[in-house]
Amino acid sequence: MLFDSNHCPGSVMFLFEGYMGKILHTGDMRWNNWMMDDMLYIFPQDKRISEENCSIIIDELYYDNTYCDPIFKFPQRVSNLLI
Repeated sequence: MLFDSNHCPGSVMFLFEGYMGKILHTGDMRWNNWMMDDMLYIFPQDKRISEENCSIIIDELYYDNTYCDPIFKFPQRVSNLLI
């Protein structure tokens, strides 16, 4: 499955599922809280379980954390959907 990675137009995250389990490869991405509502497969909203979103179990995660150091400060991306 492909999911928007919020990095640049057309960038995606890959979720592989099979005998090896569930593997999520993020590549370059930019996290925003709205992604929890947009990725219902990864973050199902089952209100019977909790008032908050829950998530599926990922067996392996390949996460690109090139700019994860706190010294890097990037401005929030403004969604063109709000304009």
